[in-house]
Order: sequence, then C-alpha cells, then structure tokens
Amino acid sequence: STGIVGMYAVVSVILAIIVLGEKLTPFTITGAILSIMGPLIITLKEGQSPRSAEAKVNPNVNSLDRKTLYLGVLYGLGAAVLWGSSPIFIKLAMNNGGTAIAGNFISYSAASFVVCASLFNKKDRQEILRRDWPSLKIAIMSSLAANIAQLARYLALNYGSVIVVSIVSRTIPVWTIALSYIFNRKLESFSRWVFLGNGLLILGTILVML
Repeated sequence: STGIVGMYAVVSVILAIIVLGEKLTPFTITGAILSIMGPLIITLKEGQSPRSAEAKVNPNVNSLDRKTLYLGVLYGLGAAVLWGSSPIFIKLAMNNGGTAIAGNFISYSAASFVVCASLFNKKDRQEILRRDWPSLKIAIMSSLAANIAQLARYLALNYGSVIVVSIVSRTIPVWTIALSYIFNRKLESFSRWVFLGNGLLILGTILVML
C-alpha cells in the first residue's frame, strides 16, 4: 500500500509540469527517482520477509485472495492520483489570492462531511461513538497533528514549487521510522532494507532541495 500510494509524487510532478509549467533540473530528476525508489525497496523487500513485523502482528497478511489484492492496488492507485493532484489545486488557489488557513478549513470541512455521512451506517456509527477514552484520546492527538501538518503543507505550497514540496514531503517514512523506534520498537521492522530505503529517500530529498 505504501509503495503504491507513494507514487502520488510522480502524479504531482507530471501535473506540475503540464499545468503549472514548472521545470525539472537534473538534480530534481535524480532526487525524485531516488526518493521514489527508497519506499519501493522497503515495500518489496519487507513484503518478501516471512519474519517481518507485519506478519508477526497479522498472521494472515500473506493469505490475500487475488480479488482483494487487485482491489487494494486499485484503491491505492486512486489515492495516489487524487492525493497527487491536490497540490496542483492548492497552488492554483494560492496563486489566485487564497490563504493557507482558508484552504485548510475547506479541505477539513469536506473530510468532516464524508465522516458524518458514514454515521448513517450502524456499524461505523457504533465504532465512532463507542466510549473508549484511550483510543479516542489517541485519535484526537492524531487529528491535531494531521491538521497542523496539512496547514504546513499549504504554507509550503504557497511559497515553494509543487515539485520540490511533493518530493520533500516524501520524507514522511524517515520520521515514521524514527518515531516507530521510540514508541513501537517491538512491533516494527528495522531491517537493512528499511535503512537502505530511507537512506535513498534522504539522499533524493537533498538532491531535490539543491
């Protein structure tokens, strides 16, 4: 899933060139390739390991039927296309007088509408409204962090190019692995492929910034 959804950066770069007329440099091209290869290596190599952390947590991880796998790939590609096109709309809005706060408010209002619509489903409603304070507390912290991150993304797109912002935002796995080591050390995998993939990601990001 991470490898497929992570292709959103490719969509963003292509659309930025076509729609916004942004230019690619040799450093940007090389950095983009490396930053995409990093998470892809992690996904492919970790997925082949029977002792991966995911297999320990979910023993049925390798028993997906073909239809479920194809649906997962389809949804992943859909997420990549939609997420990859969003920076273009954000940049166009900023260029036409929009602000980061207004954009953030509109995007989260739309997301809230979708979540509220799911309350019509009894199963989803029970899951959302159940009284489980520890889970709710973590969910609230996660939503606050995501909201601040999204606001920072809007600000970055306001001042920087879509290509650079999209590639630099690919460093998410680096921060994930650092925080996972602190909080979920017993559940996560820290193999040589994880470190190799993140190393390529960091190198690629540096080249893009140059």
